[in-house]
Amino acid sequence: MMLTWMVSVASMVRKLVYEQEIQIEEYLWMMGVHPMTHFLAWFLENMVVLTVSSAALAIILKTSGIFAHSNAFIIFLFLLDFGMSVVMLSYLLSAFFNQANTAALCTSLVYMISFLPYIVLLVLHNQLSFVIQTFLCLLSTTAFGQGVFFITFLEGQETGIQWNNMYQAPEQGGMTFGWVCWMILLDSSLYFFCGWYLSNLIPGTFGLRKPWYFPFTASYWKSVGVLVEKRQYSLSSSVFFFHENFDSKGSSQQNREGELEGSPPGVTLVSVTKEYEGHKAAVQDLSLTFYRDQITALLGTNGAGKTTIISVLTGLYPPTSGNIIINGKNLQTDLSRVRMELGVCLQQDILLDNLTVREHLLLFASIKSPQLTKKELHQQVNQTLQDVDLTQHQHKQTRELSGGLKRKLSIGIAFLGMSRTVVLDEPTSGVDPCSRHSLWDILLKYREGRHWALFCLLFPQCCIAGNASLSYGRT
Repeated sequence: MMLTWMVSVASMVRKLVYEQEIQIEEYLWMMGVHPMTHFLAWFLENMVVLTVSSAALAIILKTSGIFAHSNAFIIFLFLLDFGMSVVMLSYLLSAFFNQANTAALCTSLVYMISFLPYIVLLVLHNQLSFVIQTFLCLLSTTAFGQGVFFITFLEGQETGIQWNNMYQAPEQGGMTFGWVCWMILLDSSLYFFCGWYLSNLIPGTFGLRKPWYFPFTASYWKSVGVLVEKRQYSLSSSVFFFHENFDSKGSSQQNREGELEGSPPGVTLVSVTKEYEGHKAAVQDLSLTFYRDQITALLGTNGAGKTTIISVLTGLYPPTSGNIIINGKNLQTDLSRVRMELGVCLQQDILLDNLTVREHLLLFASIKSPQLTKKELHQQVNQTLQDVDLTQHQHKQTRELSGGLKRKLSIGIAFLGMSRTVVLDEPTSGVDPCSRHSLWDILLKYREGRHWALFCLLFPQCCIAGNASLSYGRT
């Protein structure tokens, strides 16, 4: 009976790890979705399925005569209690894997192995003290097996499990069915907290690794919205850059620098270095400042480190050294708050296959601008559809779109809401020449009030966008 949930464990873990593997989870975080929101959606989805299956299984067990004397509602609650522990166990196990198929296979094996302590408890329960039995029940599969044993024992006495005998021990000083149910609930809580801690400590392929003591830091609870505290970050003035404005002709370099000094800085990278395995530096000692109302473009060939800079800017990878300040917030300590004001168009289109173009825009507009009314939300979506020329494709699922149309949708998502910082990685790749020029016009239209980081391969694209910036440092 306990093996019934093995397929559910493999399926739940695979889905969770798969979303991490294709960066959907991290992309949602970058767009401002609270990490707990993603977990709650996954949890509620699986709990609805397990609630239906638990109710069906309870009815089958009652009507078939297997648990003929027991209260069917208690059986349902018992199965649902164990189902919740299975969901939390899946959440815990998903923290150890980066590949979905490997995770599904390994978690199935771990789930089967977790039954071994119950065999020990079943054989030696007369020789084990109450404390040891309780300790073994810290594995929810052991506690569930013990609960089933109590039910079958009472069924043999033709009384079944009832509300009035839940806390009656079959043996003097032994465990009771009610105690086992509470132990399963305790196991669910332990699995959740362990999974939450490990998912922050071991973020996987993407994300920033937190120190082991992060639950005891004010900065973490501030980032999840528990503590509201304003902090000021001072920046060193030793940030050097060279900036060229291709729209301005005939003016001196000194005048252009003076113009930029009058603009408030939005994004500042101070001596940022990113090294991969083998101490191979993709970005080395990069210092760069992005100003408001400016489109700052970084030009480079494939392999020059542009995507690495984006990954560091958006929190996909932690920098090996250096500091990143975005709108006065430290990226390493205030990642959640930074992402609330961040619009991102990555080099790879990260879209949900089952949603239409319009549903994508409605989803991310709701996330980025929760204060908007329903009418204002639809107006913003309609305007975005018109700007990126996707009105005629708004009811198509993204799986039906070509690469160029997916690119337009990704750019439209980056524009939504009140994104003060917008990062675009080769936004016009895969787009036809006519649409490419219209997208550059959109960039210029939405430039005001934002800090733009544009990464491109071709020099003319940087010129059309309006501004280009190079920094002291190597990539």
